[in-house]
Amino acid sequence: MNRMMKFLPALLLLVSAGVAAQNWTPANLQVVDEYAIPVYQQLSLATRELQKQTRQFCVRPDAKQLNQTLSRYHDVMDSWQKAQLLRLGPAELFMRHFRMEMWPDRHNTGAKQLRKLRAEQNMEKLQADNFSGASIAVQGLPAMERLLFAQGVTASDFSENGKGNYNCALLEAISANLAAIAGELLDEWQGQYRAAIASPSEDNDYFLTDKEAAGQFLNQLYTQLQFITDQKLKRPLGEKRFRLKRAESWRSQRSLRNIRLDLESARQLYAIAFAPMLKDLKLKKDIDAQFENVMKQGRALSMPLKKAQEEHPEALAQWQRDISKLKRSIGMKLPNALELPLGFNSLDGD
Repeated sequence: MNRMMKFLPALLLLVSAGVAAQNWTPANLQVVDEYAIPVYQQLSLATRELQKQTRQFCVRPDAKQLNQTLSRYHDVMDSWQKAQLLRLGPAELFMRHFRMEMWPDRHNTGAKQLRKLRAEQNMEKLQADNFSGASIAVQGLPAMERLLFAQGVTASDFSENGKGNYNCALLEAISANLAAIAGELLDEWQGQYRAAIASPSEDNDYFLTDKEAAGQFLNQLYTQLQFITDQKLKRPLGEKRFRLKRAESWRSQRSLRNIRLDLESARQLYAIAFAPMLKDLKLKKDIDAQFENVMKQGRALSMPLKKAQEEHPEALAQWQRDISKLKRSIGMKLPNALELPLGFNSLDGD
């Protein structure tokens, strides 16, 4: 026993040195280079294409141009769902994340602010410098969805007659704002923020250690899964009755499409950042199986949310339960296995 005690300090030193030797910076940079930057490149491209298309539509607001504008909107929403997971760093600055999409909008602020703008018809407020400081409820994708997917909307609603000219000007202002925000996000991830992740230190404004940065990415993964279960599914499905208008993107009938893209993005981030570092093979196999399960369930629900609730309510409820189970694995088991802090959840208190 005495001989064992003699070597115990050295043994503990070796163990702690082994833990300290875990270097997260290569994995963190893989997240930046293989996930974040490509995602924001695609978002920047999609928003620029939408901006170009809204200009063309407003020059000639006919049915064909409207359909093409709707298609470009869907492209941007597809790209945004992949970027929505990243709420940290550049997305936090200047409220960029909320300016892209202020949702959920519990107090119907978007409708009120949009109504006010359309009643005033003040073109000066739509100038880029002014519009970027407007209510965040009218700056992003939900406001554009209200304009493009309102019940009974036609190309004539954007013509020179009546309020159509202002509607088109507002559409152009929103698309230009989205393109500007997406460009800023891409620039900062490629530049300052990537540099901060590459070199954590006491002088770093973002990260003291590589482990802290990795913990932040894990937090983003967990937070998005919670956002899916609590906001995108639980709010509209409800405990007593179904409320379609509480769903994300209900007007454009893409609520479940958004969730499928969210899950693809979550799985991609997990595969890049954490799966290669996970030594608990049983847990790794379990999380892989859970991702595959919820992805398969999502593919089987490739339809509008209302139709899924009417025709496949049990499948929808099971999907919600299984995503919640995956969330718990990511939030409770993975941090311990990787020895990473999960950190503060930005959705707490919502």
